[in-house]
Amino acid sequence: MNAYIEKLKQQLAQNPPDFGGAESVIDLLYLIYTEFNPINNQEIRDGFERLRNHFPDMDLQDFDVIFVTVSELCTEHERLAFIEGFRLGITLSQELTKK
Repeated sequence: MNAYIEKLKQQLAQNPPDFGGAESVIDLLYLIYTEFNPINNQEIRDGFERLRNHFPDMDLQDFDVIFVTVSELCTEHERLAFIEGFRLGITLSQELTKK
């Protein structure tokens, strides 16, 4: 059996799978999940509006830098939470199926 696994590893090393821009299978799952389940609710829109109201004199081009930075931080937190939730689910499943 080990010979088959080694051959499979060699084949994957020579022909790495294309994850469509994602770095791993779990990142690909996250991208697909967020594509079909976007998080853009009224609470988030209200939060960005409150943020904008804190900078009333700032022109939109300068505020966009803040907006993009906050959006990127939120997206990274969401991605990490998704991955950790996935790992936690796998761990829970393994614990529940132990004999």
